Amino acid sequence: MGQPTLGYLSVHEDGATGAVGGLLLLNVYGRPLELHCSVPVRVNRAQSLLYGDSLRSQLYGHTIAVALWQAAEIRPSFLLTDNLDMLAFRSLSDVALAYLSGSSADGTGLSATAAEPADELAGCRCLAAPGYRDDIVTIRTLWTELGPSVEIMEPFQRLREALREMMVPAVGPNAQAA
Repeated sequence: MGQPTLGYLSVHEDGATGAVGGLLLLNVYGRPLELHCSVPVRVNRAQSLLYGDSLRSQLYGHTIAVALWQAAEIRPSFLLTDNLDMLAFRSLSDVALAYLSGSSADGTGLSATAAEPADELAGCRCLAAPGYRDDIVTIRTLWTELGPSVEIMEPFQRLREALREMMVPAVGPNAQAA
């Protein structure tokens, strides 16, 4: 497997620009190894009608996450996401994936429709994709063995900042016209 790598998968949605996904790969010391951002993806009315309630899982997990995964040169030891709809990517990957919520004390963001019960990882509530409950055990074991020098939720903050930065239109003398 090579050097142990932590993978963080997120998405930022802006009404004007669309959704942009990001994949941040870190070493166990929290240093970035790779950062991949998708192009903004905008949903049209027809897609909204056709996909209905499954639109976000299709867009995030099957479109954006797949593009990010294909761009990555390094395969992480596991993936963590801060977006429940990204769990749809798990059926397309052979790497353990879990959704994390801020703290084990709150239930915010945990869907009542999720098939797998919530669990705990490093003080955060976590959830596996339906049919992949063992991913939480795998990730917990690897997290403990690797002993990363990073707070488990902190990389999401860095990734979200990078994604927001990607959404800011270029201004100044070197900016290209759209």
